[in-house]
Amino acid sequence: MNFLAHIYLSGDDNEIKIGNFIADDLKGSKFKSYPEKIAHGVVIHRAIDTFADSHHIYSIGKTRLREKYGHYSGIVLDVFFDHFLALHWQEFSNHNFRAFCRDFYLNLVKHTTILTPRYRYMMPFLIVRDWFGSYREINGIESVLSRMSRRTSLPAESQFAKEILVKYYEVFEKEFFEFMPEIIEMVEREFRIKIKR
Repeated sequence: MNFLAHIYLSGDDNEIKIGNFIADDLKGSKFKSYPEKIAHGVVIHRAIDTFADSHHIYSIGKTRLREKYGHYSGIVLDVFFDHFLALHWQEFSNHNFRAFCRDFYLNLVKHTTILTPRYRYMMPFLIVRDWFGSYREINGIESVLSRMSRRTSLPAESQFAKEILVKYYEVFEKEFFEFMPEIIEMVEREFRIKIKR
């Protein structure tokens, strides 16, 4: 799952959301030096990633992207699933989507000092470009992947990703709807977080 899904699966606690957001930058046990709820968000993030990476739906979805993305295919599939979550938001949350995005952007600003340097640098761009809102459009997904390829080792194949998403759109969407209830149930069961829907 990418940023939007991780934040959604954090429940209502703002510190857990921040921990879940910055988790990829906190390798090993570094997260233990952070405040308790931030650290808890990192633990949840890792559990979500482990669940997704070992799920058969994810394995199937990644095969469609492997030609150009290789072992980075899961990152692209994460972004695709964020697209479907943003697009079908009202089926999974009783929060208004725009309000949810705005509240999280404000949460980032409030917790600027806790963000890792990479995410502190990225924060203004994420907010100004309304990164979460852009997930709703296929062209927005292409733009997100293009920006990610400039900042990370993700291959610069955003046009290919867009073509695969369009070609298998209904299949990816069906897989998303099969997968989401399972990961929601896992988070609620394992971490006693109520995901509003």
